[in-house]
This record gives sequence, structure tokens and C-alpha cells, in this order.
Amino acid sequence: MAIGNNKVTDILFPAKCPKCGGMFGTSEKGKIKCKYCGSEFFLTASFAEKEEVIRNYYELASTALSGRNDKEAYSYYTKILEISPKESVAWLGKGMCASSLSTLSLSESSHYNPTEYISCFEKAIEVTPSEVRDAFAQEAGRMAGRLALTLYNTHSYYFGKKAILDLLFFWETKEPDNLDNWKHIVLVADYYGDEKLSKMYSDKIRAKYDPNFLSDIEERNIEYDKRERKRKRNIRLRYIIALMVIVLIVIFIFVIGKTVFHKTKSPDKTLENAVKYIRVEVDWGLPVRATPKPDGKLIKTLKKGEQLPVISAEGDWREVRINGETGWVRIKLKGETLASEITSPPIPK
Repeated sequence: MAIGNNKVTDILFPAKCPKCGGMFGTSEKGKIKCKYCGSEFFLTASFAEKEEVIRNYYELASTALSGRNDKEAYSYYTKILEISPKESVAWLGKGMCASSLSTLSLSESSHYNPTEYISCFEKAIEVTPSEVRDAFAQEAGRMAGRLALTLYNTHSYYFGKKAILDLLFFWETKEPDNLDNWKHIVLVADYYGDEKLSKMYSDKIRAKYDPNFLSDIEERNIEYDKRERKRKRNIRLRYIIALMVIVLIVIFIFVIGKTVFHKTKSPDKTLENAVKYIRVEVDWGLPVRATPKPDGKLIKTLKKGEQLPVISAEGDWREVRINGETGWVRIKLKGETLASEITSPPIPK
């Protein structure tokens, strides 16, 4: 209880001035003074007792935190808030303990939710004096960002994308356009495969801070596009090589086939260029046949010494021109030369 201007007023620590709404300054000699408007209020025994209880709980909570007993500190901050719901420091401490408990083993943190951290800090911001509220809100946002990274690095699967992003979005509401926060959002979005969210915040970063910024998803997409272009180039190259090989094979087959064809069916080019005539060497006469076969139709019998121009060759047979017609003459038989091959023109008779 406190008495000011002859009126009894209920005030809780840290109390607000009933005149101006500002926070009281330090208290001494049983009275408390507003550091904004200068009004003084006298403390009664009940208020002092309540203040002492709250101070004791703060000390116990601090001791518990020093011993890393977040669960016990959480309970002390809760007791402080039961006495004085407008204790911004208690709300802050409770939120921090809730965040620490949320990162413990799943069996210990199963009854905690990381969103409790947000609600505690929202309440702490709400009861914080207006003159320091903005700075406090920014710091609360940064703490939310640190908690989000802790959850991401330790229990990202358990808490899920929504719980982590809620903390980062809370930070954004308290400190808009923060580069670190945007990068954290992109990091989480990339991890959970939210390409739309990742692109939205990546575009914000490029527009405001770093034109060359790329998210993991974008880097993977670029790398994938590079591999795809390389793969397609390799496919096209293989097709070109295969086509060239096919063309070469076709040319080779054509050349070989043409050579074989000429050797078997066409005139002997070598003979045609070098041996132009045959001369009969046997006394009994040399038959000229319609085909290069022993049983071919007999066209004429040549006498010894006759010379005829050669048109083509097929094995031991030579195609000759005689009296405007063509026929075949066998020039060898079982090693015996029937007609010799010469390059000089016929000797005139």
C-alpha cells in the first residue's frame, strides 16, 4: 500500500506512478519517488513485505540460473508473476527459461512449447515502460532469433518448421529489415524445402542489402541447371559423334563395296591402264566365248599371233573386242599360257 496526496492507492513493484504513469525510481526511508513527475509516495508495511518477497524470489531465480537449473528458475519467475503480473523482468526471465527448457531432451521438454517464449516476451514488452519499450522489443526479437537457431540446430525435426519460423517472424515484428533475421528465415526455409518463402526473403535481401545473395535452394537450382546443360551438351556431342561414325562407316562400306564390285564385276582398272591387248600363243587356236565360262557360247576361234584389244578382266578371262562385238578369252589354263598380255598396239599385217 502507498499513500499519495492523502489517498490510498494499491501499487505493485515495479510500480507505476498513479499521476503520470511513469516508473518509480529508487525507494528510501519508507517512501518512493517518481523519477518523471517527482511525486512521492510512502510505503506501508504490506507493500514492503511484498517487495521483499519478490526480491527474494529474484535472488533464488538468479541462483538457480547460475547453477543452470532452468526448471527451478522458471518456477520462481512464475511465483513472482503470481504476486505481481506486471513484472517485465520476471516475464523476460520466464520466457528465457522456457526457451532453455524447450531445447532440453524431449522427455523433459515435452510439456513445453517454444511459442511460450513468444507469449512471455510479448507480455514483458506490454508491461515495459513506453520510453524503453522499443529497445526492449528489439532485444526480445534478437533473443527469439537466437532461440530459433538453437531449435534449428538441435531439435529441428521435433519442433518443426512452424515453431522455428514463428520465433523468427516474432523477431521481424520487433526489428523489421534485419539482415541476420532474413538470412535465418532463408536458412530454415531452405532446410524444410519451402522454395516460395526462401525466394521471397532472398529477394528482400538482394533488393536491400546484397544483390549477389543466393539461398541454398537457388544455388542448388543453379548447379542443377549447369549439370543439365552439361548433360544435354554431352548428349548432343554423343549424337554428333555417333552420326559422324555412321557416316564414316557408310563411306567405308561404299568405298570397299565399290572396290570389291569393280574387282568382281567391273573391268580391271589396273589391267585397263597397263595391259591393253592380248596375243594368241597356242597353235591349235583360242576360242572366244560369250561368257567367261568354259561352256560359254563359242563366238569365234582365234589363230596364233592374233592380237585383240582388252576391255576388262575377270580372273584368267579377258573381255576383248572383235569385229564390233565383245567376247571372253581364257589366257591361262593349268599353268599354260594361252595368250600373252601386251601393252603395244597390234602390229599391222
